[in-house]
Amino acid sequence: MTTPRSSGEQRILDQVEAHYTRHPYPPLDTDRGFPLFAALHYVRHVLWPERSSLDGIRVLDAGCGTVLTAVRIALDFPEVQVTGVDLSTTAIALAQERAGRAGSPTNLAFRTTPIADLPDTSHFDYIISSGVLHHHASLAVSARRLATLLAPTGGIGIMVY
Repeated sequence: MTTPRSSGEQRILDQVEAHYTRHPYPPLDTDRGFPLFAALHYVRHVLWPERSSLDGIRVLDAGCGTVLTAVRIALDFPEVQVTGVDLSTTAIALAQERAGRAGSPTNLAFRTTPIADLPDTSHFDYIISSGVLHHHASLAVSARRLATLLAPTGGIGIMVY
């Protein structure tokens, strides 16, 4: 579903896209440490304690940037399907490069699209949005949009500044 935008919302979207086109984040040389939202064993314990495995879980990294978290999940959990979306074509190109450096996990896909334009038919078990929603015209509207993409037994990990 493409959500109609006001001129102010479109201006903000264009500014954010321009910023992250010039300054993709995280830089490709930043592969140290462990991304917090990639701790799927913990997520399984909290959201699906009755599950013996994560087989079939669908993860959305909404505003994935250069995809550090999504690559970590795809590598550590090959039974999980991971989708990274970002509005910056530069970020997605670098995300594909990072994934290639990591061995091109086959359970990782990318889309260049704003969160608001993800189809309503997309449903994810776990949605990550780290350092993204505060860039939107309305954090609450964007958070609700993510909630519409959530499977009934799913959960969302959000970090805002």
